[in-house]
Amino acid sequence: MQLVQSPGDFESRGAALTGSLPSELGRLSDLRTIRIGHHALTGAIPPELGKLAKLTELTINQWQGGRSQDGIGLTGPIPPELGNLTRLRVLSLQGNRLSTTVPPELGDLAELDELIISKNDLEGRVPDSFLDLDLSRFWWHENPLCLPPTPAFEAWRGRIRDARGPYCAADATAAAVGASAMVVEPMPVEPLIRCEEPSGPGDDTGGIRHPDLRIRMGPDGEVSWQGMTCR
Repeated sequence: MQLVQSPGDFESRGAALTGSLPSELGRLSDLRTIRIGHHALTGAIPPELGKLAKLTELTINQWQGGRSQDGIGLTGPIPPELGNLTRLRVLSLQGNRLSTTVPPELGDLAELDELIISKNDLEGRVPDSFLDLDLSRFWWHENPLCLPPTPAFEAWRGRIRDARGPYCAADATAAAVGASAMVVEPMPVEPLIRCEEPSGPGDDTGGIRHPDLRIRMGPDGEVSWQGMTCR
């Protein structure tokens, strides 16, 4: 990988990048965007990326319909130094093999709007520092990682437009099931009977198309399921 000091973006999709991310990326002080998708990278995320003070997006996804396969994907922890990227608006590390706990320093990213860390091997609980984040999208599903089932986190999650991932379960067995789910949201069955269908097209059987599972809780207790509003 040849590095050039120039303002702007670094983007690579489908370019079959191999090897590890060079720590020298941290020297490109004018870099605003790093966007890498469907890569063949291995190794750790260089902590030197935390020096890129102008960075607004850091996307390094290895997702081709599921988890990383054949040993491909970034490994190790998410560097706490990424918490120094005070202009960062998008952090997406989906489908790698990142592990250990999520660093609480990510809660210092005051400008962050989207955080996607799904389909890794991250574990433990979402840090309390995340309560300071004002996110529109947060995906943490398909990790042994969960959201603390506290009133503060329930209120915080309710403000996120697109939240996908489980709450922490009461026992290890339930936690393992929840880790592989798209969304785990406690709700009664009865309200789902009283639903208003969206005006969009349905499938051939007259049902509602739902290519993915998306459940949202509204401020007044209503549940929105892929465009259906249930009370």
